[in-house]
Amino acid sequence: MAKDKPTIPANKVPSKKWVHLQENDVTTEKLKDVFDHLSCKTFIEDDELYLDIDEINTLILVSINYGDKYISFSCVFDVSKTVPFLTKTLIINEVNNSIPFIKFTVPAEDAFNDCIYSVSDLGFIGGVSVIELERAANSFIAALKIALTDSELHKLNG
Repeated sequence: MAKDKPTIPANKVPSKKWVHLQENDVTTEKLKDVFDHLSCKTFIEDDELYLDIDEINTLILVSINYGDKYISFSCVFDVSKTVPFLTKTLIINEVNNSIPFIKFTVPAEDAFNDCIYSVSDLGFIGGVSVIELERAANSFIAALKIALTDSELHKLNG
């Protein structure tokens, strides 16, 4: 008896419009099309692409550095002003040592001391495949979810 092939929900089907984006085809609009089927909302505002993930309660900015040829996934989290700088740094170091693929940073004490930046980059020299883009976005989202639920990072909430 033949088994039925599993079906993929329509919103999870990879973008078939492009399999590979050439270097000069990497644009905000094409990245939005690639990310539209992921389990998040996507929108472009002021020529910037954002991914809106309900579970992490913050927007992810997807930006393109055309000069150095990389796509950056980043977000900013508010941090309580009452948490000492050393405590923030120690917690961020622990998170960075335990979660691959994503890096968190705390600005210097004299800078914007009430936020944490998170970033991950994907190079596109010579182009980039749709699967690489999807994996990079999904990995960033998954790492954020882990960091915000399974680490000490929640102690820094603003």
